[in-house]
Amino acid sequence: RQIRINSRLKNGHGEVDSFAEWLKSWPDPDVVVIGTQSLDQILKFQFTNNVLNTSTYLAHVVRVTRMSLEFCPEIANRSIAPALIHNILETTNLTEIDLLEKFDSSTVSTVKTLTIDRKKQHLFSYLNGYYSTIMQSHLSVGVIKLADKIDNIFTLCLNPDKKKRENYLKQIEDFVIPLAESKVPQVSDYLVKLVDNAYKTGHIPSSDT
Repeated sequence: RQIRINSRLKNGHGEVDSFAEWLKSWPDPDVVVIGTQSLDQILKFQFTNNVLNTSTYLAHVVRVTRMSLEFCPEIANRSIAPALIHNILETTNLTEIDLLEKFDSSTVSTVKTLTIDRKKQHLFSYLNGYYSTIMQSHLSVGVIKLADKIDNIFTLCLNPDKKKRENYLKQIEDFVIPLAESKVPQVSDYLVKLVDNAYKTGHIPSSDT
């Protein structure tokens, strides 16, 4: 958690470069090529709809990508590109058609499946369908979603709104833990402990970080 908080305080400085360097040592050269090309592409995008500054957001993106690869290295060639652009439809003005000009259809389909309708994100019926689709999709989709949620848990404590924190954790308990148990069981126990710790930690005021 402190590493994540420090990254936020430093606006994610250096994390993209660290990821790019780490990726060079990946044993499958095809994955290295896909990841390097995808990273070069997203560094050109304008993240006009992003609530975080660009460097902090990109730090999150590369952390999610690294976790996705480490959780299931056997599908790295399927997960690396969509992991790097998993929030791209929300954070930029790019459309699905725009993405198809830059990425393969499998990658774009994964991103589309992962993109949540923010207007319905608090509706149980919508979330049930959303996560059911992820559960029925290729393993890479669930792995990316899991990594995304795990990365966000660490800084949930910075949100002073108790109700929002608890709603976020409730969604993880209802949908993400079952997803982990089904798709990436080796991570499920860790996720349960993270959620429990997040409840216990509550809110950490910015003055204490």
